[in-house]
Amino acid sequence: MLFRSPLLKALPTKARTISGRPLSKRLLLVGIVIGLPALAAVLVYTRWAPVDGITHFLYQFHDHVFLPIKGQTYTRFFPWSLAWWGLAALLLIFGLISYLGSVPLLMGIHRNLVMHLTGIPVWWPFLLDSEKALIRFRAPSQQLLAAAKLHGQKALHNHLVGDRHADLAGTTLFHCQLIQLRDGHVPSWTALGICFDALLVAHQCHDQKPHQMEAVQQLTKLLSDLLDQHLPEHQETDYKENLHKSTGFESSCILTDLRHITALHSGPLAARLLGPEIEARPKAMKEAVLKRLALSSDARFHFLNEMRLPFEAVTTGRTWRYDTDPDFLDELPSSVEILRVIGRLATGLALERARLEGCSEGAENYLDALDALNLAMEMANGEQRPLSSSLIRLNHVLRGLSQQLPGPEHYRLCAKLTADQLHQQEIAWKKAGIWTSQPKEPTQSESFEGEQRRVESLLLAAGPDLDQPVLKELP
Repeated sequence: MLFRSPLLKALPTKARTISGRPLSKRLLLVGIVIGLPALAAVLVYTRWAPVDGITHFLYQFHDHVFLPIKGQTYTRFFPWSLAWWGLAALLLIFGLISYLGSVPLLMGIHRNLVMHLTGIPVWWPFLLDSEKALIRFRAPSQQLLAAAKLHGQKALHNHLVGDRHADLAGTTLFHCQLIQLRDGHVPSWTALGICFDALLVAHQCHDQKPHQMEAVQQLTKLLSDLLDQHLPEHQETDYKENLHKSTGFESSCILTDLRHITALHSGPLAARLLGPEIEARPKAMKEAVLKRLALSSDARFHFLNEMRLPFEAVTTGRTWRYDTDPDFLDELPSSVEILRVIGRLATGLALERARLEGCSEGAENYLDALDALNLAMEMANGEQRPLSSSLIRLNHVLRGLSQQLPGPEHYRLCAKLTADQLHQQEIAWKKAGIWTSQPKEPTQSESFEGEQRRVESLLLAAGPDLDQPVLKELP
């Protein structure tokens, strides 16, 4: 499995260790690195160097460093020690050939090793500490980051389809730590998005088992720590003053919504944000969080629908009022990477609101609004007439917010929400004595057939990797 993992195809394959020095300089460097130790060995072995002279340290090194290492790693385990010393010699030869010939002979082995080790939790502290030490002398390892990303995506996929043996919280924490090493002290929106995606899946896919509840707690703690980087505690005064002002795709709005979600699992944070009287009543606290999420999600839903209209006007040949740049664009981040993360976070927030409400209709409407906006932009960009400057800028921003959204995982989560809602309705009918065991009963068929078709259509939109059934059997 170490050399056949299908995930290896997604790792970067371009060698980045090839030196730009000419061959003559590389030969000189290799000669110095190998020649000096070889010369020292010859001088000690033949005793050409004076024992009491300036070269006395060579004999001290031989007696107190070289001989103990040789005894513990070679002589003590001979002949079995020939195996690891032979492997080390082989790797050294490959390394020299790669360096002198600028041919990455070890790249494949390195990629396989990185991919394999990042899938074993016991190696995560070692890999993280090694990266912390090496990052001082070189750029962050893209292969290590890519391998952590692939394992995180695999854990998410397994949890979505019901196979929850992978450590979702651990892989997410390891991936986010590597991203933070890459980004330094700059608050990372990428890590924030990855953490919330994992928390969203953990919330909607756990079944009250202790280890799954622990994963939710770990991811909530990680999300809170990442939010603290964006919004330190000493800034919460300004944050609470602007609580009801920002309800769109602005960075402050997204951070506010995420703060409310973490407040559900943090008493001190809920007391600071919502007040101690609300924090003491779990039901009131949930209602306050839902009120905030409903306010912002509805505002983003209406925003998506409104932004679709100018592109539909281009397709139908009508004029539109945006002849100058809309003012709200100045309030959104200029970075496309941040816009993409904000778009994913906003989609996840709509799903989280639906989970807390126990009603998937709002989440489905949000996904439909994203699909309709993307379709309208595609059709407008395909027209022969050029877009106005204001629409070009609007198109650029909306592409960042809606590109590759909604994803297959969003459809899968929405299908599960709808299926859970249908299951609760069926249980209520059974308790009320309305449900019958006859599958062709008209009342049963007419009442639930439409809901079942909604679930099936959402699973169909999720694609072949995530279309496993989610409907539950009645107890």
